[in-house]
Amino acid sequence: MNFALGHLGILAIFALAGVLHGLTGIGITLVATAALTTIYPLSHALVLAVLPCLLINGVVFFQGKQPLFYIKKIWLARFDELYW
Repeated sequence: MNFALGHLGILAIFALAGVLHGLTGIGITLVATAALTTIYPLSHALVLAVLPCLLINGVVFFQGKQPLFYIKKIWLARFDELYW
């Protein structure tokens, strides 16, 4: 697969998934993962689908008014969840 064509395909899949998400409310990760598995193995498709969502969630979180307040509030719960 041509390198540029592969990137255009991924971009087209995410654009289509974004449109479907806007129209139907189905999660963009669900739609993108299903579409990417037609081109890539499942492990690669999951990484390609989850990373942009994490990036967008991080940007939205840190654009909020008090991100440090919420980090201080939930850090112990996240730590506790990992080890129990």
